[in-house]
Amino acid sequence: MKKYPTYFAIPPMLTAFFVLTGWQFDLQFFKRILPGLVAMNPATGATFLVIGLAIFFSAMFSEKRISFYRIALSLFIVVSGIGASKLFTIFELYDFGIDRILFAKKIAEDVVNGTPNRMAPNTAFCFLLVGLAGYFSIRKEESSKTISNFLAFPVLLIGIFSIIGYLYGVKEFYGVLTYIPMALHTAVCFIFYAGAILAINPESGFMKTFTSPRLGGRIFRALLPLVVLVPILFGYIRLLIGAKIPLAVELYVGILITSIIFTFFAAVWYVSSILNRIDLARTVAEERLQKSNKGLEAFSYSVSHDLRAPLRAVSGYTKILIEDHIEELSEDAISLTGKILANADRMSELIEDLLQFSKSERAELRKVKLSMKELVETVASDLKGYEAGRNVEFRIYEIPDALADFVTIRQVWINLISNALKYTKNKNKAVIEIGSEPTEGGVAYFVKDNGAGFNMNYYSRLFGVFQRLHAQEEFEGTGVGLATVKSIVERHGGKIWAEGEQDHGATFYFSLPK
Repeated sequence: MKKYPTYFAIPPMLTAFFVLTGWQFDLQFFKRILPGLVAMNPATGATFLVIGLAIFFSAMFSEKRISFYRIALSLFIVVSGIGASKLFTIFELYDFGIDRILFAKKIAEDVVNGTPNRMAPNTAFCFLLVGLAGYFSIRKEESSKTISNFLAFPVLLIGIFSIIGYLYGVKEFYGVLTYIPMALHTAVCFIFYAGAILAINPESGFMKTFTSPRLGGRIFRALLPLVVLVPILFGYIRLLIGAKIPLAVELYVGILITSIIFTFFAAVWYVSSILNRIDLARTVAEERLQKSNKGLEAFSYSVSHDLRAPLRAVSGYTKILIEDHIEELSEDAISLTGKILANADRMSELIEDLLQFSKSERAELRKVKLSMKELVETVASDLKGYEAGRNVEFRIYEIPDALADFVTIRQVWINLISNALKYTKNKNKAVIEIGSEPTEGGVAYFVKDNGAGFNMNYYSRLFGVFQRLHAQEEFEGTGVGLATVKSIVERHGGKIWAEGEQDHGATFYFSLPK
């Protein structure tokens, strides 16, 4: 979507260029689309060029081009200033003469219906809104982006109403009282610029629904042209027919309303048929998912009973062999039995982790208000008890409460803090920091350590099942813990990510919605 604003800006910029060319060389077609219509004021054309430049600078803005950001902000302020100065003149507060600066002699001679060419009041008001909308659109705050969308939308409506006014011959739609009306191509340019500003932040405000790739967004985009164009088209057809075939107004209104109802009925039927197909596909998918879940439950039962029993037998008989026949075993045999026990323990740990991962995918979430700091302190204290003889320092900062499931979020903290303890075992002093940071959508919690870290080139493997970035000989583990954390956090509607550097520690973040 980043290129769309500039695409929207090109037509009004070209229009403004041709208008100014028309004023310079007295080319009537460039100044006004049709003879007898109002010509676009040259100040209006120049302001359209300023808006276009502001949009292009905002599109080229990056961290390395901070000056472009400042230029764009300044240009949008200039646009609002132009609109405000004309409104000051209209309300007789002060006459800045902003619309008489360019081609003053020519615009004085350009008279339509006894009125010399000036910037229309609705044009000035739109410039004020466009400048403010553009200014807020490139601010970093999410609230500013939403404000921008709500400022640009009235400009879009004014542009559409003005075109409808020209189409139906209703001056009240494109003019204000006895003032000069908005030019037709001015209205078209405002529609393009309103679209450009709305496209700058497509995921903010009401634009989030319009641009959504989900079903609601697709239906919105499909129906919007129909909702706007069908009434306009039928109304225009009614005017054309009425001019040639004189019938009662009531009959024409009845035909018009019936035509609109029929068209929208067909649209609703079409959308409903699509929704029915999607709902059917969803129902089938849910039934398959239920069958898969039952299979997964059967697998979990098998793992917990059928695999654990022979594993316990292997471990138990090996221990008996060592205890009762240690004198009869050679050194090699003793070494081999030790390896058998170690691998049996590892297999048992792997089974436990798999069961935990399976439960995290299916466990019912019972969200309550949790004291996250108290939970973290308890988990950290419990885990530190298993690290006797180690120099471990926990730095626990302020952590806000959260609405979450106690059992699963406790598991998240256990896994993340256990990871931090494990990967700092080679440090003389392990420092583990736990805290939170505010985000736009809620709160991000973090666990930071000064341990082994990881290579960011392998980040894509970090949260996968059985994926490990360190050798088993370096750090024990099964590669399931972080996958379990990811599953739990995502089921809460949050996100998880990490940052790290080889031998310089790692920081794991997870966010939860408000």
